[in-house]
Amino acid sequence: RWGWMWFWALVVMSVKENMPTLMVMLGAYLVVRDWRLEIGDWRLFGGRQKRNHHSPFTIHHSPFIHGLGLIVIGTAWFLIATFGVVAPLAREYFGSAGPIYLSSRFPANPLDWLPLLREPARLKYLLGLLATTGGLALLAPQYLLLGLPIFIANTFSAFPGQYSGEQHYSAPLAAVLMIAAIRGGFWIYDLRFTIYDLRFTNRKSKIVTILVFCLAVLIALGYHYAYGWTPLSRRAETYAVTAHTQMLPRFTAQIPADVPISASGAVHPHLAHRPVAYTFPIVEDAQYILVDVTDVPGVHPNDVRSRIESLLTGGNWRLLDAANGFILLEKSPVEAAQPLPADFYTFARPSAHRPEYPLDITFDNKVRLLGFDLLDAPFHKQTAIRLYWQALQPNLSADLRLWPQFYNDGGVPLNNPLTEPPIETVWYPPSDWQNGEIIAAQTLPANLGDAFHLAVAVLHGDDPARFNNRLSLSNAAHPHDQNTWATVASFRRKSWPLEALPPTLPLNPLQPLDIPFQGGLKLIGLRMTSDKGQMTEDTIVLSWQVAAPLPLDYTVFIHFLDAAGNTVAQIDAQPQWVFPLPTSRWEPGKRILTSHPLPSLLPPGTYRLQLGLYDWQSLERLPLQTGGDAVIIGEISAQ
Repeated sequence: RWGWMWFWALVVMSVKENMPTLMVMLGAYLVVRDWRLEIGDWRLFGGRQKRNHHSPFTIHHSPFIHGLGLIVIGTAWFLIATFGVVAPLAREYFGSAGPIYLSSRFPANPLDWLPLLREPARLKYLLGLLATTGGLALLAPQYLLLGLPIFIANTFSAFPGQYSGEQHYSAPLAAVLMIAAIRGGFWIYDLRFTIYDLRFTNRKSKIVTILVFCLAVLIALGYHYAYGWTPLSRRAETYAVTAHTQMLPRFTAQIPADVPISASGAVHPHLAHRPVAYTFPIVEDAQYILVDVTDVPGVHPNDVRSRIESLLTGGNWRLLDAANGFILLEKSPVEAAQPLPADFYTFARPSAHRPEYPLDITFDNKVRLLGFDLLDAPFHKQTAIRLYWQALQPNLSADLRLWPQFYNDGGVPLNNPLTEPPIETVWYPPSDWQNGEIIAAQTLPANLGDAFHLAVAVLHGDDPARFNNRLSLSNAAHPHDQNTWATVASFRRKSWPLEALPPTLPLNPLQPLDIPFQGGLKLIGLRMTSDKGQMTEDTIVLSWQVAAPLPLDYTVFIHFLDAAGNTVAQIDAQPQWVFPLPTSRWEPGKRILTSHPLPSLLPPGTYRLQLGLYDWQSLERLPLQTGGDAVIIGEISAQ
């Protein structure tokens, strides 16, 4: 069926510029497998050597000619598509000398490629591909060779997406793996009957064959459950039709069918069938712009608003419609101001006011935190929190800022709400809220690790480190720094799901200590190493208590002493836990946690840690009750 083969070969090669490599390898397979070269009385290729009683020089044509044709045409089309079509576009849009995936994704020296196979992510990629068929594809390596160029391109790429198994780069290998697996399955079945001309038809051989197939199926299903995409997988995604998504037809119906358009990433697939469709913020010669401000992949929320505002005020784009986060613009001169209507901000107002985790924290009688929802994608460990806020008075200050703060178990901030703001408050800040109005503001998804905490504050201005900027709060279960911010939840990912816990500080236990200083200060806990004494964190966590308010803001010093007692490195800093926490604000009777970053260039070796406190103005140290002004608190090893 050579005609059908050529039909589908041309279809495959037209899909993407790297697909001709599959056809080249198929052609090579046909050439090697089915041609015979006979010279004189001997056949040199294509089977066992034997005397030839026909012509002195014979090539059996059909597979050889068709295979050679695939090699020539596939190679030609690959070169044309890659260097004649893709390369000019890459030079225009990316400034690269050739296709971006060739010019910037592979080590220049091929000798540097093989060591890359030692990287766990690349090995995981290769093993994952084989696991999709339960390993059966390995039993037919000649068919796996069909995908060899793409195997090599993905495995040795400098771009992690190519060997992640998550993106489209591995799609061409699906057919190769399935064909090899089918042939491998037949090989096992044939092996049951004949091994080196010995026939096995007894019951035991049948059982072994069935067990091998069952093992392959279990491996494939197990891998699919862990990493697949269908509803059988643990990572299966579900989608719901919401009031927001139901708004889209209202806007697309207003756009003529044949005009160039620009649409944001989430909307673009619904308009990509049009002759010219740009992805916002690219506009070019578009006549209409449709943006869903709640989902513009790859563009910062602040940049989205800035771009939209420049279009609305530039005089060249007319606001046709706006509602529930959608904005539709038409290229047309306009002179009057174009404020967004009230319906546009509906996306920030939740239809239901029932947080998954209820709270009732009031900030200076101006705003109230009603609770939050946990939004977690376990496979990629991307976590977001939807916080429910309520305005308690009208005309809130223009500089009032909500501050949802994630931090790790070492007291180190994991996000910056100033540069990573919720989309809702970018468009609808607290100063615009109506009295009693409830707003749901969602943090941007991020990988926050396997153990972290969520804190909240409300402040004037952009600097939460300034104590006087933060509003006082009430009714929080775990407040900090004289009730100016609070930890509202702790999170731990033990296996697959992320577990939300009541505020638990810290999640990982500290080593108990009992080191009293004068003035009622006591060091009661420490965490810095694993059980074997190796440093496992970037910070040292200390726990303190004070019996009475301290009159001064002491600096904590930690000296790293070598075996000879020399100070190799040291940390001198005001105490901090997420935000600065000077000792004069430590509250009697409460446990105070402080975080101290380790030196960045600590030479390998074993060190004793010597700790003390001093007044930064007079440099006078705070004495210990037992005498002296510094104490050894532990020992660590740096590698």
